[in-house]
Amino acid sequence: MYSLELVITVVFAMTIIGLAAGYLIALKTGASQQSQRLLKDQLNEMKEQQESYQHEVSEHFVETAGLLNQLTTSYRDVHNHLAKGAQLLAGDNAKETLEALEAGDTETPAIVNEGDTITPPLDYAPKTAPNEPGMLNEEFGLDKEQRQQEIEGVLAAEDRM
Repeated sequence: MYSLELVITVVFAMTIIGLAAGYLIALKTGASQQSQRLLKDQLNEMKEQQESYQHEVSEHFVETAGLLNQLTTSYRDVHNHLAKGAQLLAGDNAKETLEALEAGDTETPAIVNEGDTITPPLDYAPKTAPNEPGMLNEEFGLDKEQRQQEIEGVLAAEDRM
C-alpha cells in the first residue's frame, strides 16, 4: 500500500508538528503561571503593606492617647497650682471659683442650674407667629401687596412684548 519511506516521513513530520504545538502550548500556559505567581507575590506584598499600615495607625493612636493623658495631667496640675495659689493669696473669695481637681477626675462635670431647661437644637426654622409663614417659606418677609404689584409689573411687561 504505502511505501515505508512515506510512512516514516509522515510520522516524522507529525512528530515535529506535535512538538511545535506542545512547545507553543507550554509557552502560553507557562506565561499564565508566571503571571499568576507574580500576581500572588504582589497580593502578598500588598497584604503585608496593609498590615504594616494598620499597625502604624494603631501605634499612632496609642501614642496620641498617651500624650493626651499627659496633657490632661499637666492641665490638672496647673489648675491645682492656680487653685492653691488663689486660696493662699485671695482667701475664701477664690474658693468658690477655683477648686482643686482630684487626680482621678477625668470627666468634666456638666454645670446645670436647677432652673435651667435644656432643649435640643432645632433642625428647622421656627415660625415667629402661628399665622405667619415660616422662615423657610419662599414668601417669608415679603409683603403680599408688594408681591402682587411685582407680579402685575412682570405680566404687563410681557404683554408689551
